[in-house]
Amino acid sequence: MLTLAYHIWRICLFKAGPQHLPHRVEVLAVVAVLAAVAITTNSLSMQDQAVVAGFGKAVFSLAVDALLLWVLLATFKKQDRFVKVATAWFGVHVVFQTFMALLGAIQGVELDATGPQDIATAVALFIPMAWFAAIMIYIIKQSLEFSVPAAILAFLCIAVIELFLVLNVFASVFPGNSIPASDLGT
Repeated sequence: MLTLAYHIWRICLFKAGPQHLPHRVEVLAVVAVLAAVAITTNSLSMQDQAVVAGFGKAVFSLAVDALLLWVLLATFKKQDRFVKVATAWFGVHVVFQTFMALLGAIQGVELDATGPQDIATAVALFIPMAWFAAIMIYIIKQSLEFSVPAAILAFLCIAVIELFLVLNVFASVFPGNSIPASDLGT
């Protein structure tokens, strides 16, 4: 497990890629559960929601990610890379969510559904979020051998589709456990 953590950390530093991870479904399953727990823990500190709904939202979000990654890989006939790519994707979620939780704890950052309440908090959150997006783009670029613009476009498509599905489909299954549309500026 330490080797896995080492390789995921190297992916976060842009020094390794999904190809350096083991091709084992059991490892993917463990990393997916850790990602769901990390996302749930971090989101519970930011929003007032039930643990079950928070975990359900995390699992749903990761399932959507997995499906979209598989479709993207299958579209380019590289679905044999799915286990490694999904392990990297979920592993980066674990690192990012843990980092964000620690950042929140250190700075005493309290967020609500509308986001950060001051500019310093917004900047402090923007930097790791940009790093997270860059890593995800890097994973797509490495796994599909895309150019940077194509990887950015693929990442944005995944992000927008996931956001739409989580806000609409999940909200209809678990009403009352999502961000109201009025808080999103729509």
